[in-house]
Amino acid sequence: MKELFIPLADGKRVFARYYHEHKDTRTIVYLHGGPGDNCENFNYVAHQLAEKINVLMFDQRGVLRSDGVGEDEELTVDMLVDDCESIRKALHIPKIILLGHSYGGLIVLLYAKRYPESTEGIIYENPGWSGVDAMKAILEHHCDYLRSVQEDALCDDIHARMKGITDLCQLGDILTSIPENYREIVYYNKPWSPEVLEYCHFDTITEDQWHNSEIHREKIMVDPINNVNFLGDTAKVSCPQILLRGDHDPVFPDGFQEWFSTHTNGIVKTISDCGHNIHVDKPQDFCQAVWDFIDGL
Repeated sequence: MKELFIPLADGKRVFARYYHEHKDTRTIVYLHGGPGDNCENFNYVAHQLAEKINVLMFDQRGVLRSDGVGEDEELTVDMLVDDCESIRKALHIPKIILLGHSYGGLIVLLYAKRYPESTEGIIYENPGWSGVDAMKAILEHHCDYLRSVQEDALCDDIHARMKGITDLCQLGDILTSIPENYREIVYYNKPWSPEVLEYCHFDTITEDQWHNSEIHREKIMVDPINNVNFLGDTAKVSCPQILLRGDHDPVFPDGFQEWFSTHTNGIVKTISDCGHNIHVDKPQDFCQAVWDFIDGL
C-alpha cells in the first residue's frame, strides 16, 4: 500500500491510499459517505480486499488530508463526481469498480451515469440515493424506538416538525436535536473490532483537517441535488450492480430495495447483525460479498 496525493483537474489534490499489488487485475475505488466522512474505518477491509484485487480509497475533495476548500470556494456533488474521473485518469486505470457507502452511494451512481465507459461495476453499501427520503427514514426509525420506550411526546414533536419539510438540512436539524444516546441505539452502532481499530490512523489527523471536513459537509449539504430522489436512475445503469444491505440499517428507505430488485439488473444481498456500516460490523462477510460479485463480472 502506498499513500499519495492525486491532482484533480483544477490543481487541488486529494489524499489517497492505493493497494496496487496486482498487475492486470481489477481496481475498486471506494467512496466514503458523510458527506464529509473519511476512509479510516475502511482501511482494514481495504487491506483484506487487497489480497485479491487492487483497492483505491481517498479523502474526497476538501476532506481531512486532502487540500482544503476555502469558505468562499465552490463545492458541489457534481465536482465530487468529476473528481473520480480525474483520479481514474491520473492513475491510468482503464475501468473501475465503484464501491460507495452511504452518501458515497449517490456519488458512484452519478459517476456511472456520466462515465459509463469507465465503469465496470457498482457496489452500493447502504446507499443514499435520496437524501430527503433517507433522512425521513432515519427519523421514522427513531420515532418507532421512542414509542417503544414511552417517549411519545418526543416522537409527536418530531412528527410535527417534519410535516411539510422537503429540505435535507432542515430534516438534519431535527435529527441532531434527538438525544445522542437514542441515536446510538437506532443506528445500531457496534463497538469497532481490534482489527478495524488497528488500521485506523485518527491520531495523525489535526484539528485543521477535521475543520476541513466540516467545511466540506456544510457546502455539500446545501447542494440542491440532495433534494432529488435518484432511485430511478439505478435502472439507467447498464453495468452490473449489487446492493449490500445491513439488516438493522435505519437509513435506507422502505421500498427502495424492492424497487431496485424489480426494476434494475442488480442483485441484493442482506448481511445480518449489521447497521449502517457493514464494512465495520461484519468485515469478513462484507469482503466475501464483494469478492463474489467481482468473480461474477
